[in-house]
Amino acid sequence: MKQYTLKPDAFREIKKKILFRSVPLMLIALTVGVGISYFNSSNPESSLKNLYFIIPAGIALVIIGIKRGTNQQKQLLESYTLTFAEDAVIREQKNTPTIRLAYSEIREIIKDHSGSYLIRGQHLHSAIVVPIHIQDPDQLEEALQQIRPLSLASSSTSLKNRLLSFLPFAVLGLMAVIYISSNKLLVGICGTLLTGSMLWSFVQIQRSKNYDRKTKRNSYWIALVLLSVIAIMIAKLSAP
Repeated sequence: MKQYTLKPDAFREIKKKILFRSVPLMLIALTVGVGISYFNSSNPESSLKNLYFIIPAGIALVIIGIKRGTNQQKQLLESYTLTFAEDAVIREQKNTPTIRLAYSEIREIIKDHSGSYLIRGQHLHSAIVVPIHIQDPDQLEEALQQIRPLSLASSSTSLKNRLLSFLPFAVLGLMAVIYISSNKLLVGICGTLLTGSMLWSFVQIQRSKNYDRKTKRNSYWIALVLLSVIAIMIAKLSAP
């Protein structure tokens, strides 16, 4: 039985990527939220005065959210363990469902251009993700080759992953249009796209075994946001 963990300095490297993605996203979300509140206010002057309180409070929440998120990711990364047992490969991680794939049910092992791996079984939601920061990468690749020949990620897969990373920004843009615009056609199109993307995201998070329990619980907030979006969309589409 061989066991692999992540490199001791893995979080330090990943933290930069987390901050690079999360800081702009949360600041844009704050800006969109403030913009929606201002443009939908019946008294813009009073709303403008409230921004002196809302903006600092929002920035404080952004800082707290980023700090909690990075601490959560640190715990997850430090607890990551990949074990090659006699008949299966097992991924274990704190507060995350354990994934066990028997060698006989592994359909494909994909190596990304970055050096990470995806071990796919019969079900996509039970695929094992192996980060690039794994210890003894050469030895690991040799062990994976003994299970099944590796295949390189296609350019279309890489493009799809890049596009998915921009999904949160697209969601914020769609929300801004729905809450601010009075154009029924635009609201209808954006509302349909937003509803579909939010439902898809919720289902993916709940079904996947690569999300921890806290992330799965927090994803239920999507339902509340979705109800709000649907209510606004119906109100605007049914308005004379």
